Amino acid sequence: MLPPHQELVRGVLSALEAYRQAVGLQVLRLFATEEGDWKALDDAGWTQVQRKLREKRSPLITLHEASETESRYAFFYFGKDATYASRMNEPGAMCEATFWLPTEFMDAHGPERVRKLALELASLLPWHSGYCGLSFNGDLDIPSDWHALTQYGMRHPGIDIPSPEGHSWDIGSRLGGPSWMNFLGPAVLMDLGGASGLRAHLQDPSTTVHPWEGGKAIVTLGTQPEAGDTLRGDVLPAYRELARVLEPWRYHRQWQTPSPRDQELRRWESRFLD
Repeated sequence: MLPPHQELVRGVLSALEAYRQAVGLQVLRLFATEEGDWKALDDAGWTQVQRKLREKRSPLITLHEASETESRYAFFYFGKDATYASRMNEPGAMCEATFWLPTEFMDAHGPERVRKLALELASLLPWHSGYCGLSFNGDLDIPSDWHALTQYGMRHPGIDIPSPEGHSWDIGSRLGGPSWMNFLGPAVLMDLGGASGLRAHLQDPSTTVHPWEGGKAIVTLGTQPEAGDTLRGDVLPAYRELARVLEPWRYHRQWQTPSPRDQELRRWESRFLD
């Protein structure tokens, strides 16, 4: 979402409440303090989180369920104002909201419930890009795990490997994904000739293009998210087609410092183009 955060607060709070209503009001039980400690998300904790969202110019919010062994439900938000982005010399910086669901939620309620929740959240937020689909979630910044993670990612190309730091600092109007649901903002869609122009480029019968107010569109690939399995020949043709069409607008992340993981990351990011 385009900064400044101060113009997004109401929508972010509404989206967070819609997410809580969907997963259960008691699911999120912990929040991270500015010192990096975890505190109970009781009534006093919720008051503190809401005050931080309303009063801080660039708030960083992390909410988790109480489990010490699993990372299933979570909410992350990094808001920014224009002054902060300029001071950090990041003209492409955006505000970013992330909502986690476990696959058990989809098993219990069906993919259509997940799709409707994603659309509800989209209706509450002035997004410029986004995506919804399968993802490896957890502590993904452990170097020893990176090689194994990318190998799984190459075999199952429909599962995203998100950046541990998020994507908000330099993504600008570019796109992540491709994923099950792909949220295209006006800058990209205009270049593609609008929703009808984009649809003309997509031939897979499982793909739908849903126009969205403000010159946006949501592209959905099938009735449910798919992991794929290249060892079995399941290469996700609809994902590959969309990746080729959107490649000029794709976001390619950069490590904060040079890393030997760069080559594996680039190979994984191109998994739908080979």
